[in-house]
Amino acid sequence: MAKNYFNYADPIRAVCRDMVFRLPVFSRIRMEHVAVSLIRTRTREMYGVFASMTPLRFEGGQLRGKRGGRLVEMPLLYDKEHRPILYVLSVYIPRFVNLPIREKIETLIHELYHISPSFDGSIRTFGGRYFIHGASQKEYNRKVSALSRQWLSSDPRPELWDFLRYDFKTLCERYGGLSGETVRIPPLKVIG
Repeated sequence: MAKNYFNYADPIRAVCRDMVFRLPVFSRIRMEHVAVSLIRTRTREMYGVFASMTPLRFEGGQLRGKRGGRLVEMPLLYDKEHRPILYVLSVYIPRFVNLPIREKIETLIHELYHISPSFDGSIRTFGGRYFIHGASQKEYNRKVSALSRQWLSSDPRPELWDFLRYDFKTLCERYGGLSGETVRIPPLKVIG
């Protein structure tokens, strides 16, 4: 008899879709072009990455750009309906699942905030040396915290995000395990 594991990627996508709908800063994001990938961590330790956002285009939505002084090309990915994937949101389990609920919400918003405001497949950048989070990681975290409070105060349906209350052990006891697609991102192709 096949096990009926809990597909963790689908409700993550639903929560992100609701965040995008309720938070004006994300109004240009279209979740149908963002793949949600589950990555299993080797240990259950709580240090390390909880989630990541991988852009699949360079600045301005370009497929070609420079990395390490070389001209490279981004891989093209498509979903099951043949829609182009512009970003991959990876959730690291069980590490993410074992976070307190507030930190799970902040982690998802943190990753969505990395998406370029133009939603062209590139990453949101801040000028200067620390272009990913800006000159102040604390300021980035304050922005994420404020967006998390804004989303929660918009009264999202509890049944939408109730699964975030449970840790890995509880979900495994309830469903026998977690499932969800793992999106393999092909390496950049060096073209010059």
